Amino acid sequence: MRIVFFFMALTLGAGATNWSMIQSTQNQTGHHPWGFVQLLSQHNDGNVIEENGINKTPFVYNTPYLSHQHGLSVSRFRLGLCGALDEANTLNYFILTELGHNGITAPLGARSGDWLTDASLTFKQRPFYLRIGKFRYSGSEEGMIAQHASPFIQFTTLSDQLMLERFIDSQKAIAPHLAPSAQGVGAYRDSGIELLANFALSPGNTLTLSYMIGNGAGLAHRQINDAKPTHYGYAAFEHLLGKGSGYAQESFKLYGWAQQGERLLYQNDRRTFYTRTRYGAGLSYFDEGVRLASEYMAGSGMLFSGAKDTDPTPDVERWYYEILSDERYKARGYYLLLSYNLIGGLDLLARYDSYDRAYNDPALRRRFENRLLGCSYRINRNNRIDFNYTLHDIQAPHNPKAQSVLDAAKQSYALQYTMLFR
Repeated sequence: MRIVFFFMALTLGAGATNWSMIQSTQNQTGHHPWGFVQLLSQHNDGNVIEENGINKTPFVYNTPYLSHQHGLSVSRFRLGLCGALDEANTLNYFILTELGHNGITAPLGARSGDWLTDASLTFKQRPFYLRIGKFRYSGSEEGMIAQHASPFIQFTTLSDQLMLERFIDSQKAIAPHLAPSAQGVGAYRDSGIELLANFALSPGNTLTLSYMIGNGAGLAHRQINDAKPTHYGYAAFEHLLGKGSGYAQESFKLYGWAQQGERLLYQNDRRTFYTRTRYGAGLSYFDEGVRLASEYMAGSGMLFSGAKDTDPTPDVERWYYEILSDERYKARGYYLLLSYNLIGGLDLLARYDSYDRAYNDPALRRRFENRLLGCSYRINRNNRIDFNYTLHDIQAPHNPKAQSVLDAAKQSYALQYTMLFR
């Protein structure tokens, strides 16, 4: 727990937007329905490799189904309601549902039953806010950003594997923690209680601090870790540079965060707890159409190491999640991104991300590098088209046999249309 309180003491912050304050701290009275839909076309040019009926290349398939390399889907379809419950606007609520096809509703292609992503109440007594329920925890910028706002279609591999938590049914494991999905992905959310404080240091400068204690259960409505909590610490400094709001707020920010909790799994019918630790820091700048951002993340324990085909029947896949559960496994990575407003509603995009998984275990070590180029066109306030081209590279520095399979990773294309309702 020392690492959580260490980051709580820092005056660091999150992205070009104070997402902690935006989410569940409404500034207007009344009740406001809203939502968005995203139509996604994905094309993956990677090579499919099958050995003895086992598909070795899940990374060349489109998620969440891992059955096709090309396809069109409703990747997100979220409807929500938010507002104030009293005239003085001291009690807010926020509700959001997910009806699209993604890791929340269909992990590994199986229906999860998870559709309620957010349901929270926030009591406001400025500069303090007390939030309770299910909501996004304050942490990594990539996890906090509103998905309808970002022109980067897919998460970085760093965020997807290190931060987007998977939950397995370890009582059905066929190997140490190789098991079917137990529920939808965590979606950077948890159920619990959070104390948030936002201080005006001087005109244009704010400091945000938060501490949350949660179930560590993602979107699950039940306690799955034998009441052992997960702790989330966060701190953010923001300097406003100009106009705008939300994702378009012109500002400079620094941020830091940390989280730690226990995860209950079964091994040989014995209950075992594993410590999951994550921490990171980053910065971003957005002004006059130029956006720069970078974030470093690291962690240990409960590392997602991909999907594995467990059915040896040729041309038949039965995908399970594999988790490197022990805290001796460590991972780290970072990303750098740039966007530039070329003219009107047209932005040019570039992003590089690197993820070094299990770097302290030569046999299991994998290094992921992605280079992304793209563009985004805002048709109007509520409609946008994004295009991302990504070149993928995966390395197994000390495992030539694994490398021969990882070389199947090539390039992918994604085209997405976003329509916002409000």
